[in-house]
Amino acid sequence: MERTDLRQKFISAHGWTMAAITALPVDASRRCYFRLAMPDGRTCLLMDAPPHAEEKFREYHLIANALCNAGLSAPEIYASDFDNGFALIEDFGEDTFTRLLNNGHGTRELYLLAVDAIAQMQQRIPSDFGGVGEYTHEILMDEVLRLIDWYYPLWHGARASADLRAEFAGIMDNILRQLPPLKNVLVLRDFHVDNLMLLPGRHGAAQAGLLDFQDGARGNPAYDVLSLLEDARRDLDPIVMAEAWQRYAAQINYDKHDLALSYNILGLQRHGRITGQFIRLWIRDDKPQYLKFMPRVTAQLTAKLQAPVAAPLRTWCEKHLPMINEKWPDRPAIELKKILLN
Repeated sequence: MERTDLRQKFISAHGWTMAAITALPVDASRRCYFRLAMPDGRTCLLMDAPPHAEEKFREYHLIANALCNAGLSAPEIYASDFDNGFALIEDFGEDTFTRLLNNGHGTRELYLLAVDAIAQMQQRIPSDFGGVGEYTHEILMDEVLRLIDWYYPLWHGARASADLRAEFAGIMDNILRQLPPLKNVLVLRDFHVDNLMLLPGRHGAAQAGLLDFQDGARGNPAYDVLSLLEDARRDLDPIVMAEAWQRYAAQINYDKHDLALSYNILGLQRHGRITGQFIRLWIRDDKPQYLKFMPRVTAQLTAKLQAPVAAPLRTWCEKHLPMINEKWPDRPAIELKKILLN
């Protein structure tokens, strides 16, 4: 049966036959959403997560329940079809933090609310939370290799040699092994303003509506704070960034030096991964819209290279992989496709 027919069958089975259906903008995943609006004013969202796309549908449900039990705001799930990857979920409306910030809403208020939500999540959800995987050293390594696998060819017109790739991997492996052994917590991994919504009718940290957390895993507590404060999509006032960091750190019980070191190491990993991932989205998935964020994320990566722990990687990058240039290489997508996809 066509995917469209399966969607309609699911909608009808749960009483939304009369709903007007509007497709919502898609992101970097293969998952998509539709807003259903009934004539009587009721709305909900239809999540379409095709099973073949490995969109972690079951993990989404598990984490949503854990967040709600922790007094936070994840969309309520009204109905699900696990076999086909459909769910009807609560509609939080239109007020993403991104939209509010673009319309002049106070930055400080939203970011402090966001770090309150992170702290509450880490305090109230057990560290041994089951049903999701661990954000392991191996996964962190696999992700950061996107930098040399996808970004390096942009500059050099060829893949990195096996020896050069191994050299890069060895340096990153050593840096990541310096992560302090902080107790794992649930990290949502895509914790940024595009995935946060303001729910003014609720109280405390529950005013932050949480979205797109299906990739959540057990990992280092600094990760979601880093994802929020050093977002590839927008600049943040350094004063607000510092205040938000201090507010978070004051609420949780970790050694502050270990937390700061974790933040810097994970910054290298995350910014490196995203730099390569944006090129992969352009070349492999035909999504060039992410290229507009490249100057920011490469600048963020370059800033993280100044940390003492990053010295070996900084030396390697200065020799092999420029982060910021006045002019990008004029290398067309068709040439990169031949290099990277053949």
